[in-house]
Amino acid sequence: MGVRPESVAVSPDGARLYVTDSSSGQVLVLDSATSAVLATVPVGNGPRGIVMSPNGARVYVANLLSDTVSVLDTTSHTVVATVPVGAEPCGVAVHLDGTRVYVANSLDSTLSVIATPTHTVVATVLMGRGPLGVVLSPDGARLYVANLLSATVSVLSTATNAVVATIPMGTDTSGSPHRPYGIAMHPNGSRIYIANLLGTTISVIDLATNTVVAAIPVGVGPDGSPHRPYGVALHPDGSRIYIANLLSATISVIDTTSNALIATVPVGRSPRGVVVSSDGTKVYVANAGSATISVIDTGTNVVVATLAVGAGPVALDRDVVVPV
Repeated sequence: MGVRPESVAVSPDGARLYVTDSSSGQVLVLDSATSAVLATVPVGNGPRGIVMSPNGARVYVANLLSDTVSVLDTTSHTVVATVPVGAEPCGVAVHLDGTRVYVANSLDSTLSVIATPTHTVVATVLMGRGPLGVVLSPDGARLYVANLLSATVSVLSTATNAVVATIPMGTDTSGSPHRPYGIAMHPNGSRIYIANLLGTTISVIDLATNTVVAAIPVGVGPDGSPHRPYGVALHPDGSRIYIANLLSATISVIDTTSNALIATVPVGRSPRGVVVSSDGTKVYVANAGSATISVIDTGTNVVVATLAVGAGPVALDRDVVVPV
């Protein structure tokens, strides 16, 4: 069975990529410049989402088929804890102070809150149906969870671990419900951007009112079929959005001021996830069908490197997981 990377986290210095391989139950640690495998770390079955702690010392991996989260030490490249969570965990985020990890359990529609000092679940919170993408506000006060099957976004207070709002995603032009998947936060905390998996748009939610204020087209494929936007990430300065289009082998680049599509970048087949390096110079895209990671220069919107991974990277993210 070939390598099937599902998600990627980027080290704070950009030197390493941590790639979950769902076929072998491992995390591959890659040199981001050369794609050389620096370490291979066994985790649980079907690892999907992955996120790094703010200080870069730990990596947290959601194991879909084991119903656990693996905690990796980034110095020794070993698993230092395994935490039981809900059914089929996918999305994962870590609090800004590093004390809590939030895990979206897609099958039982719950969110597990893990206390990192003890590696124990301290709260289990009911979400909408099929929670997947997870993202924190810049101040750490709110957590936003994209519920695929409910077509909603749940808003969690991180102080109380209670849902304080539920945002309806609405429908597309055909009247079909939007199916929120990838989710990303503007750096200033004013908006979130959500990929509508079954359509051709991403939705913009104003967090002052918790309402959808725009639907930005990402285009259609050459044959007129939907792009199927999957992963979404923002540039650290908030000026650009990068959307991985599952069916069209492209990345859409959108200007956040005008909400206009400014570039379409060809990448590998079936791009699933996307992440921007912390310095804002590179975008990493996981191509499921090509077993590669495309590296895009953000200044030119051109692919400057293609890293061979194995047999199918699926999702890429530094702060928010966009699981299969």
